[in-house]
Amino acid sequence: MRLVFWQPCLSLHQSASIRALAELGHEVTLAVERDMGSYREQMGWHVPDFGSTRVLIAPGERAIRNLIEGDVECSLHLLAGTMAYPLVRTALIHCLRRGVRPVVVAEAADPRGLAGWGRRWMYRAESLFLKGRLQFMLPMGDLGVRWFVRSGFGRELCFPYAYAVEHPLEVTTETDETTSSDEFRMAFVGSCIRLKAIDTLLEAAARIGARNWSLQIIGDGDRRVELERLTRRLDLQQQVRFWGMLKNREVLRLVRKCDLLVLPSHYDGWGAVVNESLMLGVPVVCSDRCGAADLVREPWRGTVYRGGSIEDLLGALERQMQAGKLTSDRRERIKRWAECISGPSLARYLLAVIEYVREEGERPTPPWRRSQVGQPPLV
Repeated sequence: MRLVFWQPCLSLHQSASIRALAELGHEVTLAVERDMGSYREQMGWHVPDFGSTRVLIAPGERAIRNLIEGDVECSLHLLAGTMAYPLVRTALIHCLRRGVRPVVVAEAADPRGLAGWGRRWMYRAESLFLKGRLQFMLPMGDLGVRWFVRSGFGRELCFPYAYAVEHPLEVTTETDETTSSDEFRMAFVGSCIRLKAIDTLLEAAARIGARNWSLQIIGDGDRRVELERLTRRLDLQQQVRFWGMLKNREVLRLVRKCDLLVLPSHYDGWGAVVNESLMLGVPVVCSDRCGAADLVREPWRGTVYRGGSIEDLLGALERQMQAGKLTSDRRERIKRWAECISGPSLARYLLAVIEYVREEGERPTPPWRRSQVGQPPLV
């Protein structure tokens, strides 16, 4: 099969699954507008390994046309969204002109406020425009499926999908460093911006009865100074540390030393840090407004709480603390389960979806849900 991915930039969040597709013998091409960009480089991201995938950066009009017009019957074009990125938009237009039905891979949009209503109308217009012109859709998690179904895209077209981060092998093979025997260590990883709802995490943490806990806030942003003031006002200086922006490898080492990762976002189309935490064997507390909440639906991997509710977040944190510090057995169980969200697992799931759409048969179950329906993980 010939698979062509159209994306805005090189991404560590899809390199593992794209590389795995190439390793399975398929002809894979990745076309992007740009490389990783300076912001990702500051975070310590390296250029992803796409294996034998053919990578085209900023392809011209002729190259775009050749990719879409060549070998139409055996090709599948996977677009990161539809209209948001110039290259993807150009590829979509060429596909529709040529009568090629592409696949859309997309996150849910932020539904909040007046801007959210505007997004709903825009996506409804897109659903009418694209009706009958797509092979299928790969929305990110249940959050994405709900968004696109409500926007008018048919439920039968939507197959829940996920990002697959690179496996943190160098970190997971390191020897564990000992920490305080009774201190329950929590971490937040992400930008210090309003969307991430770090203030609700601090407010909830201030109401935890015990004081034998710590919170590592890893990241930077325009609200950091305000959040540091809130930390002092809540008298949490002894428990909360702001690390600022760290390289990705250093972030993973810090998370690995923790007992819990917390992602309290008001909205997050996915939240790849959830994948990284689970692959390190660390459970997660996550708001239900994050696409990656799909990965935390069983209690031994963490808790999903009602986004925006300080009471619900407090309850989730206290339940995790009452369960005690992370044991080696629980860590290993989570790490073994997380193989189902590895690059090869997501690649095989995508191929199963393609086979189902083209030849019918049994609709495939996303690999991260298989244990919930009594099936072995697709690894």
